[in-house]
Amino acid sequence: MLILLDLNIAEAAHELSEDEVDSLDDLLLCHFKLYHYVGAAKRVASILIEKLATRLTKRSLQTLRLISDQSSELTAIIRSSKFHAIVRRSDVAGVTTNIQGLQHIWICDLQYASKWFSQPSTLIGEHLVDTKILKVAATDVASGFGISRNMQRLNCEMSGGCGNAWEVLKNRIESALCPVLCIIDSDKYLPNVAPNPAVEKCHKVINEMNGISSFFEIEPREIENLLPDSLLAGAISMLPNSPDRDEIEVKYRVLMGLRKRFPVIYRHVDIKEGTCRTWVNKKNVQDFFKPIGIVDKCECQKDCEGVISPALFKDVLAKTVEFTDSQSPAQLQKFLKNEERPAWLELGQIVMSFSFANGIRVM
Repeated sequence: MLILLDLNIAEAAHELSEDEVDSLDDLLLCHFKLYHYVGAAKRVASILIEKLATRLTKRSLQTLRLISDQSSELTAIIRSSKFHAIVRRSDVAGVTTNIQGLQHIWICDLQYASKWFSQPSTLIGEHLVDTKILKVAATDVASGFGISRNMQRLNCEMSGGCGNAWEVLKNRIESALCPVLCIIDSDKYLPNVAPNPAVEKCHKVINEMNGISSFFEIEPREIENLLPDSLLAGAISMLPNSPDRDEIEVKYRVLMGLRKRFPVIYRHVDIKEGTCRTWVNKKNVQDFFKPIGIVDKCECQKDCEGVISPALFKDVLAKTVEFTDSQSPAQLQKFLKNEERPAWLELGQIVMSFSFANGIRVM
């Protein structure tokens, strides 16, 4: 995560206690270890080097010189980030939050920051393949801003399913060792319906517990519904040539037709299993899905009227990861640059903001 050192720390450098200097030393170590990106204006870094020359470690002084050299990058990095932290000296210990436009900012003291940024940020997804896809979205956004892949650092963790996410989230916040971001599917089969219990529990954890943490639900049904068309095509390209792949390619063209003609409905179809009239009738959501019509027969039961959204294939996420792993960021941008994908990019910007890290080790 981006961590900004406030000017008031530099101005009060001579007044810092030993504990505060130790905490600053620890915080600068995060930049040194490539865990987070600690930024400061050139003036702030210069004052700290001058006033704390005999109190900070040699490594920290070298890190401050690097931070000073990197200060010209700060404006662009702040502009690209939806979340960051400001570390300042304050009479109020701990952390407060501030919303400035579209940016969420945590303001904390040195001791609090030293503890909460002692490890790289943690990303919690339902499964590890979900976290890998979320990191792909972050790489997509970073490339658009001209930010190197080396400036992203995340520890990934799975909840094992959306129902367990709140417990994993709670445990990580309680440990207070790193920023925590949790993202799970909404499982919504209609827009604007009430959140499922798993989502509500995660929101409750965030609202009730202090800490540098955030939770988001995928507004469409699942993350598969957000995958850009070119990545879905790439996933299919990783399948072995066979009649099954030929059939999947036909289904892909049908799905992309649905996405183009009914974008809102597409966000709530089942990409992996397909959506049929029997399911729609059972959930009493006929009116929402009615514009699609029948695209194929269905054998879920004898009297099913038919499929309205074909199933692509079950391991679409895993194959998408396999495809993206085989591409460089530049190649991915070439695939994606002409595709409209606002919801995908918004999600990627959230993940990228939590993953900011210094990409140059201090020598």
